[in-house]
Amino acid sequence: LESDESNILRITEVVKAMVAIQGGLQREEETTGGKQDATVAVNNLTVEQALERSSSLSKLNESITNPMEKAFFTNDIRVALMTFRVLEEEKVCMQDASGRTVSASGGGEAPRAPIPGT
Repeated sequence: LESDESNILRITEVVKAMVAIQGGLQREEETTGGKQDATVAVNNLTVEQALERSSSLSKLNESITNPMEKAFFTNDIRVALMTFRVLEEEKVCMQDASGRTVSASGGGEAPRAPIPGT
């Protein structure tokens, strides 16, 4: 399997590509006048669609021959997609009906359920 350094490089490449995809979708939203909602597009993105939208991810995918390494790579993309979804959900939870960011009892953090031991 890959070394720690190559794992870090792979994950870094995935993160860069996902941020670039998000930026591209935001530009598409602006050019369509909001017809294509970037947030919805990112939330609905699949691994296959991410590979289609990013030449760097596609090239990296083609260069990986080891099935285990390919599984880690596609999982990295899934984790990045899920992270975008969770961040967007957290952002929505912190907004009032008019879309303004509100704080939890003036503390500035999202409300969290009490979890023993944390």
